[in-house]
Amino acid sequence: GESPLIIIADYTSRILMGIRNIAVTYNQSNGSLLPGYMPSTSLLGLQYYSGILAPGWPYILGWQDPQFPETAVRNDWLSKDPMINSPYIMNHSNTFNIRSTVEPLPGLRIDLTANRNYTKNINEFYIADIFGNFPDSTRSRQMTGNFSISTITIGTAFEKVFSSENFASATFEKFKDEYRQKISARLAAERARGGDYVMKPDTSNPAFWDGYGESAQSVLIPAFLAAYAKKDPNRVNLNPILDIMDMLPNWRLTFDGLTKIEFLKKYFRSININHSYRSSYTIGSFISNPFYMATEAGYVDTAARDFNGNFLNEADIASVSISEQFSPLIALDMNWVNSLTTRVELKKSRSLALSLANGQLTEISSNEYVIGAGYRFSGLPLIFNLPGGGQTSMTSDLNVRGDFSIRDNRTIIRKVVEDVDQITAGQRIVKIALNFDYVLSDRFNIRLFFDRVVNKPFVSLSYPTANTNVGFSIRFTLAQ
Repeated sequence: GESPLIIIADYTSRILMGIRNIAVTYNQSNGSLLPGYMPSTSLLGLQYYSGILAPGWPYILGWQDPQFPETAVRNDWLSKDPMINSPYIMNHSNTFNIRSTVEPLPGLRIDLTANRNYTKNINEFYIADIFGNFPDSTRSRQMTGNFSISTITIGTAFEKVFSSENFASATFEKFKDEYRQKISARLAAERARGGDYVMKPDTSNPAFWDGYGESAQSVLIPAFLAAYAKKDPNRVNLNPILDIMDMLPNWRLTFDGLTKIEFLKKYFRSININHSYRSSYTIGSFISNPFYMATEAGYVDTAARDFNGNFLNEADIASVSISEQFSPLIALDMNWVNSLTTRVELKKSRSLALSLANGQLTEISSNEYVIGAGYRFSGLPLIFNLPGGGQTSMTSDLNVRGDFSIRDNRTIIRKVVEDVDQITAGQRIVKIALNFDYVLSDRFNIRLFFDRVVNKPFVSLSYPTANTNVGFSIRFTLAQ
């Protein structure tokens, strides 16, 4: 037989040759607003004011200078009216996207996407007092923003939880115990190397280290990412704003090559297999901590702590989340040679939201199974009775479609400190849908339908429901 090296080289070259395109885009947007700026605009936004070209070529060309208010004061561009009470605003956002299409085999197409989005807004005041004097620097600086990045969390997506075990999660237990402790030790060891900190156990829980306790934001976020993305807690990024190198691809896979097999070609016009995966890590919002003061080594002052004894963070984050969708996990669409169509589809999704305020994880999961079939009856006659006693008929196609689906939704609250797992909402939804569609002409259509939805809750606070819709519709198109 062929050498394994030749086989590996053959498949590697086939995959590389299958890369159809790669697109990389980076966009950055910056803006600023300075209340009280007195010069107007002339050619290209510039104007000579107090003998100086305002606001200057660097500003016109897009450079956003944090010290621009001080420059405006030195050049007498800024109003000394103390009633101006609006902040100097600087906005910054950047997006990084990668897209690629790969066709490693005939009929197989893989679309890869990866993205990172970061937004930061800075508000600060620079206002004259009643004597027309400006402060030495801006005041009341506040930074806000948000962040998201594509990632892969498939390693924990298929974990089973059971009501008989009180919905306990092995991943959550690992996050809560082992991973938090390892992250706390990493943070303390890194800070100790800076020379202004001595490692010692946390007074409230000796399993953690002083300043990096069990409820510390700097401990919870990396431990959460390491546990649910199945990363090494000793190597996971400790910064909640992940780098571009932490960006991981999501994908969509389609395959339509099965009908090239002679046996299947006898029975099917087409067979399409689809699979899609998306996962993202998101910081909904962050805001700067006004009490944070960094040391020369870049760490927060050891005296600046929250009421739990943890070191303050430069930015306070209310919550972080992971959103994951298999849409679908697998879908099989079959178009038979006898006008029959069949479909089988599995969907799966989950949302993990970790609140840093109360150490609570909200886990929302959904699993859906869909089976569908359709058939077209060609040339089906439809007979009408006429008022005079006669009959007339017309022939057209009748399209019949039926779908059956089961979807389980579940919301579980997991509390880090209290060590509680509790289901708070959820239901099983069973749906049956039947449609009969008869086309009388290009402009006239008759449709009969039957829908039944049965909702069975998983918690006692709700009650089962069932809804049935039966009816028909007649559609007439006046213009086409």
